[in-house]
Amino acid sequence: MKKSRLAVLCFLVFLIGAPQAFSGEAGKNIGLGLHAGLTVPSSPTIGVESTFIETDTGGTSPSFGCSLDWFFAPDFSVSLGVDYCKFSIDGKSGGGKAAMGDATTIPVSLSLRYQPTLNKVFMPYIGIGGNYLICDFSESQLIRDAIASVGVNDTLDLENSFGVVVSGGLDLMVSDRNSVGIGLSYSWNNTKMEIGGEKSDSFDLNAFQASVGWKHYF
Repeated sequence: MKKSRLAVLCFLVFLIGAPQAFSGEAGKNIGLGLHAGLTVPSSPTIGVESTFIETDTGGTSPSFGCSLDWFFAPDFSVSLGVDYCKFSIDGKSGGGKAAMGDATTIPVSLSLRYQPTLNKVFMPYIGIGGNYLICDFSESQLIRDAIASVGVNDTLDLENSFGVVVSGGLDLMVSDRNSVGIGLSYSWNNTKMEIGGEKSDSFDLNAFQASVGWKHYF
């Protein structure tokens, strides 16, 4: 998927270019982590020329990602995160459902965090920042057949978008340079569905995420 290369590029640039910082209370400047969890995307209403389609994103979907934290001052850090989640989107009408396709989302987020260290073990945090949601959509065979029936070769896609993310969690130091943790986040993104250059009305593709992870500090 070509659009996913942007996420990898952002992560590599930040990793290579991150300067040495002031030592935080835990004595570590850089934290590199992996996490996995569950994401609950919203089920938006998509509008096209006064026609509205209710959707169902299937509830909970697995997700995973990586993060890079830079402690630029005691108790304060900048966190770069890249996540991956894939879920189905069904259209709803008259009590029934029809498969529209599968959406793949890669949110690339950059947040400012307040994260004190308590008793040299507990590191609770809260954060706020922005994200760039990279989207890809693979339409179902039903949609392909419907598009082909009107004599066009267009495909459906989801537009990338900027958004806002808030987060909170707790990291627990299990050794001098390693921690395990839990995290919660909620993101707001406004996007559009596109077919053959024509775009739908904007709709919210928000997401709640709960995850567990491991982090190594340098």
